[in-house]
Amino acid sequence: MKLTEAKTVADLNPKARKRLLGFTFGILAILLILCLIPSGESSDAGEKVEIPEYYIEGFEPVTTYMNLKEWGFTVKKDFDVQAGNLWTCTREDYGITHTVTIYSPKAANKAQSMRLNIMVEPGYASISQGKYFAEKIATIIYDSADQSKARNFVQENYNNDKASIIIGDAVFTMYAPSDYVRMLNVDKYIPQ
Repeated sequence: MKLTEAKTVADLNPKARKRLLGFTFGILAILLILCLIPSGESSDAGEKVEIPEYYIEGFEPVTTYMNLKEWGFTVKKDFDVQAGNLWTCTREDYGITHTVTIYSPKAANKAQSMRLNIMVEPGYASISQGKYFAEKIATIIYDSADQSKARNFVQENYNNDKASIIIGDAVFTMYAPSDYVRMLNVDKYIPQ
């Protein structure tokens, strides 16, 4: 039976049915590809996305990453006009990895936030081994810092997930999502 004589797809012989299905899927594939291709016109018409410039007063990335270099960290710098500046400092010891990331939206001599990640390999190290370094990194230097208060916060909350404290111009948040990971975030405090 020819394609023009059939009333339903079921009336077609197997060869004609395959052709019709192949044709249909081909058209669908072309339409899908056309939908995925960008039109070339942007809905924001070339508008730039502005990154808010909030900084922890007196927190200079160079002071922190130079100290980390002295402690055996490698430092990778990534300066991007649109995404901001990033300093990634890493140190790997037997079974434990420390990574400190410092972020600044634009300025290279000021920072908006810092994050410490401590990860241990199960069976090789204990997450408690990272506590000393977390206490040390909490004592970062900035204008309204209280180093003993920051150190005490980490000592008391190293295993408390989402514990948080405001110390001067910064918010410290401790994350303990598992037995193998700890994170300490230090972010610019922005009053609501």
